[in-house]
Amino acid sequence: WFIGFNPDDREIYERDGHMSIRYRSLLSDAVERVSRAAQIVAGAGFDGSVVDQVQGLESWLTAFPDHSMLELDYAGVARLFSEGDLVLDESAADAAASIDALEQGDFEQAGSYYSKIVRRWGRVQSLAFAN
Repeated sequence: WFIGFNPDDREIYERDGHMSIRYRSLLSDAVERVSRAAQIVAGAGFDGSVVDQVQGLESWLTAFPDHSMLELDYAGVARLFSEGDLVLDESAADAAASIDALEQGDFEQAGSYYSKIVRRWGRVQSLAFAN
């Protein structure tokens, strides 16, 4: 999901007395980013299941009118992070940097950026699957 957003789309806001983050983008811009990422991931030789996920997101997004907005809002999930972690959370920037590194053929750097996202979200994801 983060590949659909530009790092500048990030907004920190307060929700019910707690800090949260949301990203907002014009859908047409998000589709361009996801389409580019799908091409790069496919060209980098990733397993079909990885490519299929990115292409599936692209396909799903293109079903909506171009003038729509795309929003990714942490909402209540933000409570699972400390405020310091939220301030430092640059998941969209890390995703974009990972895709850029893949495009340059720098798999090590791409993995480094991607692992930042995995480390940041790993605990939260494990909580989702534990329930």
